[in-house]
Order: sequence, then structure tokens, then C-alpha cells
Amino acid sequence: MNFNYPHYFPQGTTKSNVERNRLNINLNMFGDRRKSLINPWGMSRVSINTTELNFKKKLIVAGFKTKKGKREDWRLDISRLDYGEIEKIATKIQKLKGNLTIVRNAFITKGKKMLFQPASNIIPGMVIGITNGRKIEEEKVISVTQKHYRGKVYDLNVDKIHNYIAGNIVVHNCIYGWRGASIRNLLEFEKDYPNTTLILLEENYRSSKRILEVANRVIEKNRFRHEKKLFTQKPLGEKIGIYAAYDETDEANYIAGKAQSLVGADTLPQEIAVLYRANFQSRAIEEAFLNEKIPYQVLGTRFFERKEVKDILAYIKAALNPENLSDFKRAIENPRRGVGKVTLAKALSGMEEKLPAAARQKIGEFRNLLGQIKKQALSGKASETIKFVLRTSGIEAQLKSGGDDERERLENIRELASLAVKYDGLPPEEGMEKLLTDATLASDQDELQENKPAVKLMTVHSAKGLEFDYVFITGLEDGLFPHERLGEKEINEEEGEEERRLFYVALTRARKKIFLSHTSIRTIFGSRQVNLPSEFFADIDREHLEEEYNLKGAGKIIYL
Repeated sequence: MNFNYPHYFPQGTTKSNVERNRLNINLNMFGDRRKSLINPWGMSRVSINTTELNFKKKLIVAGFKTKKGKREDWRLDISRLDYGEIEKIATKIQKLKGNLTIVRNAFITKGKKMLFQPASNIIPGMVIGITNGRKIEEEKVISVTQKHYRGKVYDLNVDKIHNYIAGNIVVHNCIYGWRGASIRNLLEFEKDYPNTTLILLEENYRSSKRILEVANRVIEKNRFRHEKKLFTQKPLGEKIGIYAAYDETDEANYIAGKAQSLVGADTLPQEIAVLYRANFQSRAIEEAFLNEKIPYQVLGTRFFERKEVKDILAYIKAALNPENLSDFKRAIENPRRGVGKVTLAKALSGMEEKLPAAARQKIGEFRNLLGQIKKQALSGKASETIKFVLRTSGIEAQLKSGGDDERERLENIRELASLAVKYDGLPPEEGMEKLLTDATLASDQDELQENKPAVKLMTVHSAKGLEFDYVFITGLEDGLFPHERLGEKEINEEEGEEERRLFYVALTRARKKIFLSHTSIRTIFGSRQVNLPSEFFADIDREHLEEEYNLKGAGKIIYL
């Protein structure tokens, strides 16, 4: 028996409209039958239906929108095309209350919904999905016998849906860490199946011999891995460049200058990649590329187009100009404050006095908050205003209670506060106006670059599977790469090895040459922080390194 996957989930009983002794979150794969060209099966849905009012309030505070039910109950319904996204939403909801259970079902046939079950749970009489040509049909299990694994897996990462077919049985992809997967499953596979044949794919056709020597040296420190050593028939290749920058601006200017010289030497811009560990690092690099008019493309969302950055700026713009209806609407909805569309529409159209007393109070409290933000923006430093909005708006509390995605969003807002420091020397009103203007201009200029051959900017995670002639790996400082989570001073051994695997991935994206950079000082959340170089530098023999210089300034001391 597997207690994480019971065959039956009790519904629980309601003690009152305040508390329920058990409540289920229904996560239904393909539970929303709306189809698209990407996924003709439909979208996946997470839903809750209950009369419990305390939990409803928690959901609203966390940014979720609830709906009134048919009687005294209320419900929450969220649909997404990407199953991975809907899983994260269900997990986030589960963290808000102690007695929540996620019940996972799949509508893969025209019949009844099927519970998610591991293969060990299959028993005679159970109905499972079986392929019959291009259709999936229900079949009842007659008997179960133990055999050696012989199913064929056609795809372990079907985009959005995360399903595949194994031995004609419809199987769900459970290889993600947030689904409880662990690299130990791969490492212990041979113990579970002693007759397994292991084939090592060790010849690399991409990178130079020097790059592979460095990558092999870096990854050999990991204990949780299969022993493997990449080799190539390519020549030794160029040395790895290393640049010790003073701060993130110096680092970004070096990268922009070097990229410009490579393009000037007939390198195609799209054959250059700049990799970073955390999304917030792109901001300084984007600014340097804009200043030098180097075409670039951010894989993912550009800094000033990121939702959380736009949310914070919307508060300030709405505070300084209450007639800006789009920013007022964006701010009041992030995080949600229990103000519905009808209430908001009346408030924005000048009919606020006709609203019920409770609704007028909510709108009044929000306008009061905007008044406080305006006072801060016109009297304080730009960076302090960003921090003030983050704290008083409720965005910080909302993001701190979330998972990895929310922590990354919080890092991006803190980078916005760091950016704002350069406007702190101006009079408050002038500094804030310049920050808002520059943010708008940066977004407009970004759009002009979208469809041109361009240098690629992306996180190391996004770079998996890609390759480029020249690769910059930035921010190689302890605490940044290897990365520490916000509020955590140490990472455990397995997390540390994952960081080392990421650095290995970054190194092996390059065909010809790698440039490594780190800063002595980096501004984090508006405060200048002294950094030590990443521990990864200690794994690279000096014979493979050469010092780099900023083409627009003096070179820095290399700390190894």
C-alpha cells in the first residue's frame, strides 16, 4: 500500500461555515474540456467547493479569486493549459491550510475520471487507460503479475501535458522535483533492476577539448552521479576568459563591450549567449546592451516586462496620477483586495458613492494607501519608495508565503530597488520621474529588438539543450552561483550538487570559448554587498584561464 495514493479520498464533514475537518483540492487533468491547437484534450483544472469562510479569506489574501456557489457555498476554479503550472497552483493553495488534500484525477477517456495511481497500486478490478490505435479506452485489470520492466517510454517531457505512453498504458510524467522526484531514483535504478545495461554517451561533438576538461573537473566533485567523462575529437581550443568586475554595472559593461567586439569580428549575434543564475541579473546586462545598441533577446520575460516589476511601478504611477485608470486597476488587483469587477468599474467611473458601505471602505483604504505612497515618493529616495511599496502593498507578504517562483519574483523586485539607488542622488520627485521614464523607454526599446538576430540572454536553466559559439557565465559569486535561497544561509549537499550540475550545464553550452565573470560588490535590495568569488573557480586549473579586461576601462584583480 502507498499511503500517498489511497484508492479512496473521504470528503469530510462540515462542522460549521468556519471550519471543516477535511477539505479536498480537486486537480483534474483535462477537467476543462476547452480545447486548443496546442492541446486538443483540453486544459487541466484545480477546484475547491466549500462553505468554509475562514479559508475563503486566506485565498483572497493570497491573490486567488473565488466565486459564489448555488447556495451558501463558494468555489474556486482555475484552469491552465500547462499541467506543471496547475500543479504548482494546487500546491500553493495546499500550503494555506493544514487539512487540505490534493485529489488528482485524469479525464483521459470519455468515461469516468481516473485517480492518479502508481503502478504498485494496480489491483484486479481497477480500470486503467489503454491505447487502441489512436484512441484511449478503458480496460479492467483482470490479474496482476510481477515481471521485469519492459515497457517503452516514448517521451519523458511532453510539453504542457506531461503524459506519455509506456507499454500501451497511459502514464503521467512524475519526474519533477516538486512532484517528489529525486535524482536518487536514477542512481538507484541499477540496484532495483540488476540486469540493466548502462550505456554512457561520452563523446561530445560540440565543445573544445579545453572546455570539456574544465567541465569534467567541475562535475567530478559530485558524489550523487554516474561516473562519466566527456571527450571530443576537437582541438584544445581557446583559454577561458575571467573578469573580476567591481560591481554589476562594470560586469555588464564588460560583457556588452566584449560582445560588441565579437560581433565586429564577424560573429553572428545569435551565436553569443549570456547566462545567469537568477532572472534579476538580466536588468544590468539589458541596460548595458541598450546603451551600446547591441541587439539582444531575453529568453523569458524582459526585466521591465515582468509582472511583479510592473505591479510595483503601477502602484507608484497610480499614486502620482490617480486618473491613470489602467495603473489604478492593476495595483488594486495585485494582490487582490476583495474588490470585484463591478465595484471597480463603478469606482473608476465616478460612481463610488453608490457602492455598498463595505465596498466603499475597501476602495477608501486603497486610496489611502496610494496617498501614503505618493507622500513617500515625493519626499523620500527612489529606492526607499520601492521598498515602501513592496512592504505596504502586501506584495512582499504574498510572495514570501509562496514557493520558488514567488521567491524569484521577490528577487526581481529587490533588483528594482537596487536599480533605483542610482536615482537617489536626485531630488525625490525628479528621481522618481526619471526612474519611471527610463523604465518605459527600456520597455519600448526592447520591443524594437524582438525580431532581429540578437545576443541571447537567459538563465542557466533555460539554456539546457542549447549551444552557442561564445558563452558568458555571469555572477559567479558565493550566494548567487551557487545560489542561496532568500532567507537561507546554507544549502544541503544535494542542493549543492544541483548547483554544480547547473554550472556544468552552463560550461558545456559553449563550442569555442567561455567568459566567466564575478563582482566584488553587488547591490542587493538597495544595499551594497561585498562578495567572495564562487567556489567553482577553485575547480578550474590556472593553465586554462586568461585574464580579461574591460575594453572601456582598466582590468580588475583576479581573486582565486
